[in-house]
Formats: sequence, structure tokens, C-alpha cells
Amino acid sequence: ASGTECEHPVMVTVRALSLAFQWVYILSAFFSFIFFVIQKRKGRCKWEVLYVSCFGGIIGFLKVYLEGETINSFTIGENGRKMPWLRYVGWLVTCPVLLIHLSNLTGETNFNVMRLMKMLVGLQMMVVSAATATVLDSALRWFFYLTGWFSMLLVFSQAFDVFYEAQNIFPQKAKNLVSVMAITFFSSWCGFAFSWFLSPHGINVVSYEFSNFLFAVFDVPSKTMWGLFGWYLRWNILRKADGSLNEKTAKALAVQIKAKVCIVDNDMTMAHYLLAKLTSMSYEPVIASNPEEMYAIIDAGEADVIFMEYGVAEAGEHSLPRDIFYNFRLPVIAYGYDIPFDTFFLRSKHITDTIHGLPGDVEIDAAIERWAPVPGMEEESYATRQPINARKAAAAAVATAEDNAVAAALLQRTPSFTEKATMILTASANPYAVPAVEAPPSPSRAPATPSPPL
Repeated sequence: ASGTECEHPVMVTVRALSLAFQWVYILSAFFSFIFFVIQKRKGRCKWEVLYVSCFGGIIGFLKVYLEGETINSFTIGENGRKMPWLRYVGWLVTCPVLLIHLSNLTGETNFNVMRLMKMLVGLQMMVVSAATATVLDSALRWFFYLTGWFSMLLVFSQAFDVFYEAQNIFPQKAKNLVSVMAITFFSSWCGFAFSWFLSPHGINVVSYEFSNFLFAVFDVPSKTMWGLFGWYLRWNILRKADGSLNEKTAKALAVQIKAKVCIVDNDMTMAHYLLAKLTSMSYEPVIASNPEEMYAIIDAGEADVIFMEYGVAEAGEHSLPRDIFYNFRLPVIAYGYDIPFDTFFLRSKHITDTIHGLPGDVEIDAAIERWAPVPGMEEESYATRQPINARKAAAAAVATAEDNAVAAALLQRTPSFTEKATMILTASANPYAVPAVEAPPSPSRAPATPSPPL
């Protein structure tokens, strides 16, 4: 009789179960990859989840397709130990990116390079220790197994800090999901270590096929579910949450505030081209057909920069740009076909920048930065001359105060390890958070004091 005919039915069932769960992981990785591709095209996810679902699924497929091949697993001739090579290849290919994703959990503005380096070093030591323990049959393998555990604890210590930071600075709506992600991360990674411990490489209480089944089971939460949780947290919770994450994120958010644009044109011949260009850049310009409408828009605080057709700008010896410069401290960008190329002459007429012909790329923020005072005006506040900068500063201050109200700063004392773990796993509030503070009101925009003409 052949080996297959004599094989115990339980072993056949275990092998089938192992194969079935490996396919569960492969299909989950495939469908999550398709989902993330769609989300990436919409600008709703980053590269890490795409990478892990793609290469994790490919390596999972190779494990099944190349079963029995040397590249999948091979036997050490000296001691007969079986080395599942593709398992460790998969860890080295996907786990570093998983840890990068984890490091970015609280946003790029909170990214800690040193923390990521420690996790990557711990990961390298863990994989090398596990692979070494796998090929040894002596008691020395337990030394490398424990070394792998200590290395994983190094990774866990840094991951613990990330989750603790997230529970401190995230809005309440996100904390429950962060707890789920923490439990998923720690339990699935520990699951791999316990699967090895029970396998023939460890204490040999389960078969090689059953240990493959266990590894496939933990692949699903550690990679597929982790990626979906991370996407949902970033796109569906944090994006919709009120307020900001912390002071750094508040500053980053303030940068996204768009300048308010006013277009001044009396015949609208070229204004339509400019309007279409600015709208495509996510600006919401307002149009004034005469100086009176322009002044009403400025007085309402709806203009940070003025685009002015050069025929309007040069009327009355450039009286409008001069008036805007001295009374409102706003940059003026002239556009049209008949604009002089003498930059010094235009700046002397208080025209900050020009667009010759049809508008190409319009760098509004750069034009605002190029706005400069004349001699005698240097003592004025830079933020006063640039209302959008004042709004950005106000947004950062308000967001920072809102963050303090969510207990971002820990001024009383740092919680113990047990208290931190309770916060992470139960989404509870920090017991030593500072009392909530009231966010300062946003300052109203007031016209600058007019300066006399030169």
C-alpha cells in the first residue's frame, strides 16, 4: 500500500484544514489588495497596506503552489529538521512595512524615526533567531527561541508606545478601534511564537501540517485585518473627527487652509481662464467687476490675494494696486497680454507678481510670500500683512487647545505600565490628564492701519 493509503484519516483532515486556511489568507489578501487599489486611486490609502496585501498574498500563494519544492521548505541533511524557507522570506518581506504602517499610526507629523529603527532591529533579530532555532535539533535551539522572544518584546515595547500615544491624542471615536488594533497586533504576533513552540521544531505536540494551519490562521489578523483596520481608522474615523490630533497635526492642518482669492476684471475676457485654473486647484475665487465690488469683498474678509487684469491695475497710474498695498496689505497679481517685463517697475507700482498670457501654473502661496514692505513698514507684523498666515496661526492655536481638552499633555505624572495597558486595551481615558481648557476664540480680521503714500 502507498503512504497515502496508510496515512491516518486525522492527518489527512489536518492537511486539508491547513491548505484550506492558507487559501483563506491568500483570497483575503487578494481581495483586500483589489480594495486598496481602488482606494489608492481615490487617494484614500497609502502604499503600506497595498504592499503588504500584494506581497503577502504572493508569498502565501507560492507556499501552496510550491508545496514540496525546495524553495518552499527543505530538510537539513545532518539532523533531518524541516526548514520552511518561504515562511521566513514572507516575514522579512512584509513585516518591516507592517511596522512602518504602525509607526505612522498617529500621523506623519508624529513619526518617530528612532522608534521605527528599534522595531526594525528587533524584527531582524527575531526572524534570524527563529530561523536559527528552526534548523537546530539540540537544546541550543531554546536559546535562540528565547532570543527571538526578547527581540519581539523589543518590538512590542515600541509598539506599546505607539498605541499609548494614539490613545492620548486620538478623538474618542477612534480609541475603541485603536484598542482592537492593539489586541490584534499583540495576539497575532504572539500566536506565531506559540505556534512554533507547539510545532515539531519546538516541543512537538502538534504535527508540521497543523502548525502550518496555525501560522495561516494568524496570518489573517496580523496582515489582512490589520491593514483594513488601519485604513478604516485613518479614512473613516480620523478624517471625520472634530478637532485635530495634537499640536503638530494642528500645524499641518493649518497649512491646508486655502488662500481666499479675488479676481478683479471689468470685461471678463481672460478672467474665465483664470477662474477655471484656480477652481481646478481647489480654490474658490470670487469675482469683482469693478473697484467697489473689490473693496466690499476685501472688507468682508474674503480676500487674501488679488488677481487683477493689468488694464484695471494700470488705470490712474496704478492707483488700485497702491491703495490695496497701503490700506489692506494684500499682494496683487496682474495678468494679461500687455504687461511690462520690467519687474523692478512693477514692484515699484506695488504689483507682487504677474501672469503673462493665459494662466499656467499659478503659485499663490509663493506670490503671498514674495509680498514685501517698503522702507518704513518693516515694523509691522508679518501676520498682519498676510491675513491667511493669521488664520493659519489661529487654526493651529485653536486645534492645540482642543487637543489639550482631549488630554494630550500629561502634566500631572506619567501612568504606570499597567495603567497604560488598561488605556490601550480598554480605550479608557488617561487618569492623569490635565484638565480641559477652553479653546481661544478665532481672532477677527481687522484692516491694517493705512500708511501715508511715499
